[in-house]
Amino acid sequence: PQDQIIVYSVLPTRRAEIGNDRVRSLNAQLARMTQQRAVEYRDLHPSFRDEWGHLRPDLTTDGLHLNPQGYALWQQAILARAF
Repeated sequence: PQDQIIVYSVLPTRRAEIGNDRVRSLNAQLARMTQQRAVEYRDLHPSFRDEWGHLRPDLTTDGLHLNPQGYALWQQAILARAF
C-alpha cells in the first residue's frame, strides 16, 4: 500500500511494422488507465521522438532497440524524477 507505482510510456520506433500511431494509441490508453487508478504515468515519448514522431535515429541501433546513448537518456529521465 505504501509503494508508488509508476508507468512509463512506450517509446516510439522507426520500424514500419510497429507504427507510431499504434504506439501513441497505446500510450493514450496507458495514460487513461493510470489516471483511473491513481497511478503515476510518465510520458517519455517526447524526449525520444524526432520531428516526425519516430524514434530519434541517434538513440537506436535498429529502429527499435536503444543504443547506449538511448539507454543513457532513458536513465536520465527515470532518475530525474526519482527523488
